[in-house]
Amino acid sequence: MAIGGPILTALFLTLRVQNKPALLWLRVLYVAGGVVAAMATSDTVKAAARVVTGVSSLACFGVSLAICAGLVAPEVRGRAALIGLGGLMLATVLGMPAATVIKQTFGWRASFWCFAVLAALCTLMVTCR
Repeated sequence: MAIGGPILTALFLTLRVQNKPALLWLRVLYVAGGVVAAMATSDTVKAAARVVTGVSSLACFGVSLAICAGLVAPEVRGRAALIGLGGLMLATVLGMPAATVIKQTFGWRASFWCFAVLAALCTLMVTCR
């Protein structure tokens, strides 16, 4: 995340990709990484898929913050960013325990499938908006 995310974000900026298409491509990349991780037959493939999801998720944060800033008046951009980052923190606080419960109950593949499906639904919502 720390290395690949900024590089991917810089690539989108260099290519002057608009925010919504960038967000959609990053979401598709994240879903693809989640699906590959869920179907992985080796730890190497699973680790590579997790790198893909990590890189795409960090780049997605930056694009999401840019979208938040563009949706509101300049005087409330800080509040919009705070709400966006609050969602990220909430997802982290709820997502990790949820993944652990799903993994312990149904196996590690199920946790990857659940998050890939949720990410696909979020991607669909962004597409429809």
